[in-house]
Parts: sequence; structure tokens; C-alpha cells
Amino acid sequence: MDTVCYENIVPAALDALTWSEDGEIAVGGDESVLILIPRLYLIEGPGQSHSLWHPATFFKTNVFKVPEEIPVEEPAGYETFSAGEELSSSHITAIKWSPPGLRRFKRCILTVLTSNLVLSLWAPTRGPALIGANWGRVLVLNHSIMEYYTEMYPEDKISDEESPRSNEMKRFQRIRCFTWAPRHALGSRISYGTPNYIAVANDELAILIISVTCTPNGELTVKVDDQISILKEGQIARPTLSWSVNDYSANISHAEKLAWSPWIQTKGNKACSLIAYAARGHIGFRKITMANNNITNIDDVEIDLDVTEMGAIVGPMRFTLGKNGHVTFVVCLYDRILSTSILVEKPRASKVYHRIREEWSNVGSVVPTTDPSGKSIILTSIHSDVEEETRLIYKLPDLKDYKDEMAVWQNDALERQYDFAADNELDGAAGSQNWGLDISPMGNLTAVAQICYPNDTPMYVIPSKIIAAIAISPTLERSTEIMPFPKLFDITDLSGFKSEAVAFNIRQWLYDLKSIDHPEHQVDDIIDKMLKQHPSRKEDELPILKSDKQIKINDAFSTLQELLRSRFLRIDQLRTLVMQYVQPKENRDPTNTAIFRTISSFVTCMAKAVELDPMSTKLVSMYKAFETARSTGLDPSTSYTTEESCPFCDRTIPFTDWSMGQCSKGHKFARCSLSFLCITAPRSSKSCGICTRVYLNPRSFPKSGTVDTNEVSNGAVQGPTSTEDSNPTLAKILFSVCDTCVYCGGKFSNN
Repeated sequence: MDTVCYENIVPAALDALTWSEDGEIAVGGDESVLILIPRLYLIEGPGQSHSLWHPATFFKTNVFKVPEEIPVEEPAGYETFSAGEELSSSHITAIKWSPPGLRRFKRCILTVLTSNLVLSLWAPTRGPALIGANWGRVLVLNHSIMEYYTEMYPEDKISDEESPRSNEMKRFQRIRCFTWAPRHALGSRISYGTPNYIAVANDELAILIISVTCTPNGELTVKVDDQISILKEGQIARPTLSWSVNDYSANISHAEKLAWSPWIQTKGNKACSLIAYAARGHIGFRKITMANNNITNIDDVEIDLDVTEMGAIVGPMRFTLGKNGHVTFVVCLYDRILSTSILVEKPRASKVYHRIREEWSNVGSVVPTTDPSGKSIILTSIHSDVEEETRLIYKLPDLKDYKDEMAVWQNDALERQYDFAADNELDGAAGSQNWGLDISPMGNLTAVAQICYPNDTPMYVIPSKIIAAIAISPTLERSTEIMPFPKLFDITDLSGFKSEAVAFNIRQWLYDLKSIDHPEHQVDDIIDKMLKQHPSRKEDELPILKSDKQIKINDAFSTLQELLRSRFLRIDQLRTLVMQYVQPKENRDPTNTAIFRTISSFVTCMAKAVELDPMSTKLVSMYKAFETARSTGLDPSTSYTTEESCPFCDRTIPFTDWSMGQCSKGHKFARCSLSFLCITAPRSSKSCGICTRVYLNPRSFPKSGTVDTNEVSNGAVQGPTSTEDSNPTLAKILFSVCDTCVYCGGKFSNN
């Protein structure tokens, strides 16, 4: 199950690889980012590529617009001078995907911290994400921090973009490190209007809690909710010319590392988590309380880990979920790894475990996960050469070896190192550097970034010619059985399964089947097992509304959401997702699916409750025609009465196919898989990234009646939130709630 992509990039940060919940891998280079986007759909036909990944996408991150994105920096005074801000080449120092929901179509957004102390959010600003030129910097968080402190200290407000900033404002807006809050469990379904939280540390020993929210139109709104002061007033000393290196270390003015724990649900529909920060040889904590997706309290915690005598922190700090309301905290120091379990609701630390490190190299990555039995473990990687005796997987919280053997990715990395030595006739004198490790959304695969080099002679290669290996291996063990995505069959609560994660595992498995005889038998066995695990449901379990049911306009969003979240439909989506890889896609009749009957019942009921605009009228007519055809067994075209005309020749477009429409002059148009209307306008469509079904893009709808669903933590929708939402149309209600593919659950992408 090993996959290796060789790409021309030189990573710049120790933890330079990150794997998003959408399945996209990002690697931070010196001046650019590499994105690997999985190819989740099957491509049929001769000469087509069957690679698991699209060709790599590259874009530069060290180019800024002046003064819109960053100001022009004049030489600074000694007390505020920063080699990072004034003189840096703006190379990447940290990179991480956000939780899902901040990019268009509820995807993850990329967070990049550069050495000029600027934290940027990156996403495709136009067109497909496969083209590097389409990626752009959509937000600079330093600007939001400036606005926050300007309101707090209005005397430091600058009159225009070219005016110099005060010394205090320079220190306030510099960002040294960051961490995203994990997705809140109480709001497990991603929805527009639900904030994601990020914590950043500035140069004034403060940690700022910032909420970032995405609107249905893909626009980001940012608000600094609160700040945490690490030191008391008067404890910050300014540098002088007489300071030694030790003086600088003892008076460092920023947190070096940050970590945010998983949320623990408490009484009263609230949740708690911890933020850990490292500064001046101490690791401190703060308790964060959330209610209704909003942070309500930040409390001091009387836990202080003094690591002054244990050396510098040489790796990430991480939290992992424990048992009975506990989280386990892990930090990597120069000579040891520390681990302790903390009760979140009433924070107190238990025994602190120490694991002495024998390696001299820094720890690149620390990734918490669980083994098949549910026990917590951490995966680690070190930057320099990995020896066969080195163990990199530890149990939690005692940090004992998980196995007395090498990790799978560790063994694969050594094999690539040996192959490099053999290919270049180095007589075994080769070394390697590891630049990051992360796990897949389902946790069963691990990706590493590695560069091999000759270790006893100069490497006469310029950086632009260096090749990095981005390799994917099984996380814990390489099974001899052909058994894909085992967690798929253990899903009991289907409300949260990720279609992209399941699809990638299926594609990886089908890729591996090329090496065995009669792979179709293996496919049949997997389908049979899935059907036994999630058997067909009874007809009376189908979530449909009775035709005489009365639905108020304010309840329309929540009613449809509850229907689509039913276990019946989630199983149906899972079956559709798996079956599409083993059955032809032609002649897919949507009227035979459970989702069609559910949506049809909703459309029928809502047609009586809302005012129908022209598009909604066509939509209702279309569903009535197909419902009549389904119940009578007749051809849908016999009851099809909706008038659609070709925009080029004005001729009628008859209904002849579920996915395509064609006028008598031969002009062809794709049909929307939700409304079944022809998509006749340019740039008005979107497609599922898994099954490739095409949908109308609601951004092309008329401006009036804009829909903005705002889901709270208990799953209910508060209904319209702006003056434009006072009278949403049926079409906009339907397309707003159905914001992922209704057939397989996949997220959309731009066409």
C-alpha cells in the first residue's frame, strides 16, 4: 500500500507536511507550497492516468503586496528591531490545514506562517484548486490584530497605510506561532456561520484567540475575541546593548509553542478545552469554555511545568483525547519527552512521565492517534537519519515503546535511503532528512516528506534540483491481507463519516489490487461485507414527509437538515459511494434512490408554504413529473411539462436523459443533479469531487433572498439572519442545505 511522489521541493520547517480532512497534502518549501490533491474519481478509457494524485500544484508564499498586505519597514530602533520582520526572506516556518469549513464548499483552508512574522490564510480564489495560479492569500491575520489593538489604544492609530507604526504596535502584531482549535464535537456537522478558532502568540507575551467564520459566498470574517497575558504587567524587559545571549533567552518576549486540546463535553450543553503555551522555560495552561459555538470563559490553570533544566523544546507540543474527561499532553525537549494526563473540567495534572531521548536530532512531528484496540499512541519523526534501533511510536501516557520493531514508514524511509545510495554508487554512504509526518483523515495511512543526500561528500546539486519524496505507508502495520479501510465497516454512527476519506481509501485499495489475480473477486467480497454490516433498511424507515404536513418557513432549514442526517440516508450515501467504483455510471436513474424520494416529499410540502419564484416553480414542476413517472412506471418525458429553451437558438430542450439536455440544433447542456434543470449559463455550475455529478451553483442565483444558514451546536438552525433572508425561495433553501453531494456525500469543487 506504499505510494511515493517525487517532487522538486526543499522543505523549510521541521514539521513541513500537513494532511487535511479533505485528503489534500501540503508541504511547505522555502518560498513555495506544494499541494497534492487526491484523484477521488475513476477515469475510464484508454490512455487515461490512474494515478492516486493529480499533478502537484505549486504556488509562492513569500511575495507580498506593499502596502496592502504588509507595510514598508524602515530601520527599527534597537528595542523593537526584529530580524524576522525587517530582514527576513519570508520563508515558511510553519504550515497547517485548518479544520474543515473555512474554504468554499466547506473545505479546509491552508495556514502559512512566514519568517517575516506574517500569518496568512491561503485558498483558491478563482477556478480549480489544481492550478497553482488560482491560489491566493485571502486573509492576513496580522491586520485583524492591528485593528484589535488600535481600538484598545486609539492614540497609536495610523492615519494612512504609509504612516509608520508605533513601537508597541509593531510588537503587538508580530505573530510567532499559532494553533487551530479542534472541531467542536457539539457542532459536528460543518455549517456556514459556525466560527473556527485559532490562537496566535505575539511579541508582547500575549496569546490572542481569534474566530474565523466563512459565509456561504466564501468570504471570511475575522474577530479577535480575547487575549491571554502570559506575564504580569512589568515583567517584560526591553533589550539593551549590554545584554548577553543568556539575557535574551531569559527575557524572551513571546510564546515559543502553542497547543490546543480536544473539546470535552460538560454539563449544560457546554464544552471545555485547554491551551498550552511554552515561554521562558515554563509550560503553562489556560482553560477555555465554549457554549453554543462561542467562547464564554478563559480561566487560569494552576499547572506549571518547569522545564528550564531539561533543555530547549525541540519539537511540537500536542494534546490527545484521554478517558473520563482527561486529555494527555506531550512535549518534546532536548533530552527527553514528557507526558502527563490532565482533567479538563477541573484542571489538575497527574503523574508526569519522562522518556529519555538518545537521539541528538530535533523532533520533527508528533501525531496522536489510536491503535485498532482504541488505545492512545503517538507517532513521532526525527529530523536526521533514522537508525534501525530507534523506536518512534509510543504508548500514552507512559511513553513506552508501542512495538519492539520499526514503524512502517521508518522502514520504508530506510529502504529509500539505501536505494539512493545504490542508484548513485555511494557505497552505502547516504543519509536522509525527514521534514514532517502526518496521518490520513481515517488514521490508517501515514505520509512523510524525506530528502536523501550523500553524507560523506558534497552534494553538487542546486536547491532547485533537489527532489523530495512524499511517501504514504500504512500507519501501524503492513497487512498481508487485501483488506481496505477496515474502520469503514466498524462505523456505528454514520452521521460523521467523511466521504473524501472513505473514497481515498477505496482508491488506494483499488490501486493495490493491480498486483493480484482476479481483483474483481476481492471487490465483490468487500461489497458483500459492507452490505452485511449496513443491511438494507425497511421501507417504513425512509425519511419522507407526508403530503399534508405543514412546514413554516422558519423551520424549513432545520426540517430538511434533519431529514438528510438520518441514518437511512447516510447508509444509502455510503453504499452509493462504494458502488460507484465497481458499477458503470451510465443511466443512473435518480428517481430510484432514497434521497430523491426524501427531497421530493420536502419539495411537495414546501411548495405550499413559500412563494415560488420562476426557478422554484420549474423545480416543483420537475419533481412532480418525476414523482408521477416513478409511481406509474411511465417514462418521465410523458409527464415532463417544464419549458426549457436553448440560450443559443431559443429551441425547446426536451427531457431525454438524466444528466444531459440537448435541443434540436444539437446544443448540449449538463443537467443539475438536484433540480434536474439544464445548466445553460457559463460559470454557474459546480461538481462533486468524488462522483463528478454536476449541480447548479447557487452563487449564480438572483441576489434577492440570499440564504445564510446559521447552525448552532445542537443542530437547529436559527433561520434567516439578514434583511435579505426574510423571504428565501424554495430553490435557495434546497441548495443551501444540500451543500454537499446528496448522492455520495462528497464536497463540491469549481468547474
